[in-house]
Amino acid sequence: MAVLALLPACATHGLAFDNDHRVKFVSPRNRSTVHLPVALRWDAQRLTRTAQGGPFFAVFVDRAPIKPGQTLSAVGDDNCKRTPGCPDLTYLQDNYVFVTRDTRLTLNDVPKVRGQRTGAKNSHEATIVLVDPRGGRVGEYAYTVQFTIKGSG
Repeated sequence: MAVLALLPACATHGLAFDNDHRVKFVSPRNRSTVHLPVALRWDAQRLTRTAQGGPFFAVFVDRAPIKPGQTLSAVGDDNCKRTPGCPDLTYLQDNYVFVTRDTRLTLNDVPKVRGQRTGAKNSHEATIVLVDPRGGRVGEYAYTVQFTIKGSG
């Protein structure tokens, strides 16, 4: 009985636990080994475009995506937050966040792994979330692919 009394405190309403297949990585295959540059491609034919051309894709490489309800301004550090117009696309790209309408992105570089030996394998992850024209995250879904880069880039 005591356990049953606690169940209402564990409410999970409003969360999306179903699978969303509107976006699917085409390449690289999940957990594959690739060389730089890495061509990321995804299929998003099931998405409905808005009058503003969105949704847009925000691709986060080796970092957590913005949370539902946040905008891309959450990526900025304290210095950026004090600078008008920051984060801009250059700032985001310098921090391995790429915003695009396309369903492809080429990574010429990836974040360096501390203590990484030249030529060693290293694992990376790219995560896509949908964002609206103002940079706000659309929904709760995220689409991820993991890959290993072999050799020195």
